[in-house]
Amino acid sequence: MDRPKTLLLDLDNTLIDYQLDFVGCWRRATEETATALGFDDAGALLGALRREVRKSFGDPSENWLTRDLRVAIHESASRALQSVSLSDAHAGELVDRYDEVRDATTCLFPGALETIERFRAEGTCIGMVTNGNAGLQRSKIRRFALAPYFDSIHVEGEVGVGKPDPRIFQAALDANASTPEDTWMVGDNLDKDVAGAQYVGIHAVWCDSQREGLAPAADVAPDRIVHRVSELWGAE
Repeated sequence: MDRPKTLLLDLDNTLIDYQLDFVGCWRRATEETATALGFDDAGALLGALRREVRKSFGDPSENWLTRDLRVAIHESASRALQSVSLSDAHAGELVDRYDEVRDATTCLFPGALETIERFRAEGTCIGMVTNGNAGLQRSKIRRFALAPYFDSIHVEGEVGVGKPDPRIFQAALDANASTPEDTWMVGDNLDKDVAGAQYVGIHAVWCDSQREGLAPAADVAPDRIVHRVSELWGAE
């Protein structure tokens, strides 16, 4: 198939570069917050924050796909500050600084939107199928103004199931009145994006954004491999 009738795209590490060093982001945020507060043990604050985040996110009673992550992180930051004898009134400053550091390391891959526009100009339906927390994924979609480029958007935290579950692929097919034979799925995860799509008969393209190459013992065989979404147009 030279061109699909429907093109389904993953979000993280397919459209946007989201290879985050979470600990590094938090380390910088805690160091800068500690300096601003005149607190000379940023390491203790970082350690307390990591403990509180693990404790919070390890709670099996929480549905982290739908929970407001910013509220949860703010609560963890409040407890961390209190544990090192700092006022939890500064929790918002700490979380805001983390957001700034994290966002500075996140960007769209070059040519991604231009490629989507080329497919759309040819009449291709464009859908997004992404795993993850509803609020977090929607915040990225808003930040990069992606919604107008898509005919449908399916987020795990909103649908209730995620890749590789066949139901989220079927929901995307139904939304675009498409069949598996007329559809491509493009994503960076071999098991969730590639094997999941192939299970329902969708042509699966692996976006090897880290240029790792297939492992010799890989048990998933993509129909095509690209390094960037921009390679989808043509026969690169």
